[in-house]
Amino acid sequence: MNVEIRHLRQFLAVAEELHFSRAADRLHLAQPALSANIRKLEDSLQLRLFTRSTRHVELTNEGQAFAEHARIAVEGYDRALEAATHLRRGGSGPVALGVYSAVSTEVKRAIVNRLREINPDIELTIVAESSSKLVEAVVDRRIDAALCVAPNITADLHRLLVTNEAMVVALPADHRLAGRSSVDLRELAEDAWILPSNRAFREGSALHRLSAQAGFTIRIAEEVSDFDEDFTGVAAGHGIEVVPESFVGTPREGVIILPIDNVLLPIYLIARSDESSPTLSTVFDAVVDAAEGTLIKA
Repeated sequence: MNVEIRHLRQFLAVAEELHFSRAADRLHLAQPALSANIRKLEDSLQLRLFTRSTRHVELTNEGQAFAEHARIAVEGYDRALEAATHLRRGGSGPVALGVYSAVSTEVKRAIVNRLREINPDIELTIVAESSSKLVEAVVDRRIDAALCVAPNITADLHRLLVTNEAMVVALPADHRLAGRSSVDLRELAEDAWILPSNRAFREGSALHRLSAQAGFTIRIAEEVSDFDEDFTGVAAGHGIEVVPESFVGTPREGVIILPIDNVLLPIYLIARSDESSPTLSTVFDAVVDAAEGTLIKA
């Protein structure tokens, strides 16, 4: 018995139309060829599927029973092909991706757009938080993966270094270092820093570790709800802000942006070590591709 899926499709078309010419048109086949294929199917199955006359085509009892099973087989075949397409394109379904708080809107948009290009079947949700909280969220399975700053990696996490970002400082135009081409981080030890209050670099975070390595503790001037891309607080003279270079948009008048010498911020993609799927791999690919065009590599 040599029955192919195309034979079942042809049989179902005739069973639904109960008319060979209409079924042939639907299948883009010549009607004699369709009739011959149905006769071959009946011979192969050793079943009479249709009763035919010059005026009518009807399913036999055996044909009605076979149609139910043939329809299940064709639908299952189509679902299998659809699943293969999803796997080839990188899976489907929802993915929650965390990003550290200083990631700019441009980077987030680039990630979403790149993933849409690669595989629009993946539903991406982006969660902005501090790096330490993102690590906890990944470990606790509240999110699937995270783009974060120098996380405290545990044995339960897999990490991929995306880039090392250069750091810059936003200074008031009348700051003592404003005329320089770059600054050393240690030269900012006496300045008051503006830091976000909730979702960003708290004690133990990247900025605090960097300052500790430079031999000082950050003195906080004020806490704001989040980093302000136009550095309003800096322009007002409330303090300085140290941020990744990719975060900087167009600073407002009265703000000077200077690179910080020899300070790199490692940016990682992290996920649980026991988490492996085509969907998550596709998200990783999209993030890396987007980062290459938007994050500043040092």
